[in-house]
Amino acid sequence: MARPAKKSSEQWTQEIINAAQNLFTANGYDETSISDIMDAVKGAKGTFYQFFESKELLLETLVEKWADDYEKAIIEILDSANSTFVDKFSKMMDLIKQMSSKTLGMEAFFHPSNGVMIYKLTKRIATVITPYLEEVLKMGMEEDLFSLDDPHFYASFIISGALGSLSSGAEAPIDNIPGNLQLLPEITANILGIDKGVLLYSKETTR
Repeated sequence: MARPAKKSSEQWTQEIINAAQNLFTANGYDETSISDIMDAVKGAKGTFYQFFESKELLLETLVEKWADDYEKAIIEILDSANSTFVDKFSKMMDLIKQMSSKTLGMEAFFHPSNGVMIYKLTKRIATVITPYLEEVLKMGMEEDLFSLDDPHFYASFIISGALGSLSSGAEAPIDNIPGNLQLLPEITANILGIDKGVLLYSKETTR
């Protein structure tokens, strides 16, 4: 009987990352041990430390992976959206709601034991998305829709609030989150000092 092929470093790394993602979201970060992860990939516990110094650093790797996925999606929708503020802004908010909705399907993700993971994830994603939203806000300023002294601050404030609806899931009832996300256009319009109908109308005409 032929011996199983030896896994490359890249294969081990990817399998460990994939197993960790599945186990963290299904069972909770705190409830998942390194042994659980290595059992899932049929490897010895010592093999884990050849690729990751700790479970915490593995989580950091996962957070970067998720943030990269978010950034790629943001770039794609901004490239495909019409070149107006309302269209690009609506597409960005839709992306946040769509990706949040996928996460909402995994109730274990919002287990209290995932508080650290959710915090790290939302904080990193906010850092990634804020520069893109800042550019979109500058478009709105150029279109004379509103005036902002510091568009970077407003972008950070809006994104942090939007992702805060998601990060609160570990503490607040999960059923509250979809309703909170639906309020994003109205809340943002209030922050920017524009009629909420501008953003809501844009959403209707771009469907």
